[in-house]
Amino acid sequence: MISLKKRFIILIAVISTFLVLNCHGSFTEFSYQGRLEAATGDKSSSVKVQFELYNQKGEREGVTVVKDIILTNGIFSVVIDPAGGDPKIFSQSKLWLRVSILDSAGQEQAILPLQLLSNVPVASYARFGGGFPGEIKAWAGQLKKDGRNNLPPGWLPCNGIPVSSMKYKALFEAIGQAWGDGSMDPNGIHDEDPTTDFNLPDLRGRFLRGVDQQSGNDPDAELRIESNVGGNFGNMVGSIQEDIYGTHNHSITDPGHSHVQSFWACWDGGNGYAPGFRNQAHYPLDFGTSGSSTGIQINDNGGKETRPKNAYIYWIIYTGVME
Repeated sequence: MISLKKRFIILIAVISTFLVLNCHGSFTEFSYQGRLEAATGDKSSSVKVQFELYNQKGEREGVTVVKDIILTNGIFSVVIDPAGGDPKIFSQSKLWLRVSILDSAGQEQAILPLQLLSNVPVASYARFGGGFPGEIKAWAGQLKKDGRNNLPPGWLPCNGIPVSSMKYKALFEAIGQAWGDGSMDPNGIHDEDPTTDFNLPDLRGRFLRGVDQQSGNDPDAELRIESNVGGNFGNMVGSIQEDIYGTHNHSITDPGHSHVQSFWACWDGGNGYAPGFRNQAHYPLDFGTSGSSTGIQINDNGGKETRPKNAYIYWIIYTGVME
């Protein structure tokens, strides 16, 4: 027997199940067989599993069945009767089975999607609760004020906070200090907790990009910087880039311009204004040229960043630790 917390962890592993419906006449029991293996490799333990029936309208039918299941080398087999002995329930054309686990507080977590019951063996494969430590997914739910208390079990938001490798051992083995050594929080404030030794990825407001891996698709791969103190930089996972414009040209349209020129003739002492470059009294003429602008303007335009059309989600990372 192991603790309920460990029990809960075991049920987030890989499950392959077989449903066999054997209801003839008034018999409403059927067998449920499966293989359950923990991410740690543990194949022998005890788990509490709940079974419920649902109809085509999504309404629950029959009774809730809870079984204490003993695993033997990862294999288990139980006989259940979620119809509660009522054969009329199985007169419906379609029924679905919901399989959940119960934690120490009696809270349930579904470990498989609803499974359509059949009178022939049906195999179903599932990996509940996420998957591999370090796996990142998009999540469209709402985070509460504490930032993570309504996330699926085993997941944390990618907000860059410092965490402990003692608590999140599997996650640390997967990502190490690629996103920071845990000495600074995401706001650049020194973290005083001596137990925090690595940072979660800080993906707030960022798009994700695959590591270049010498493909040449990121021409500035070697210039990438660390996302937090002690994190990876250059052509490595965990490094970041700030926004930048690519080299480009602007076209300029010149509408043209002109100058106005004028001159003044001098009085010759009796014969009026003399035309030409010199008058009869040899007084010099006075020329003038007025100024003018080109009319060319280059104006700034746009917002505070260059971006495509987008929608907000939360990036979350799987830790393997049920909280």
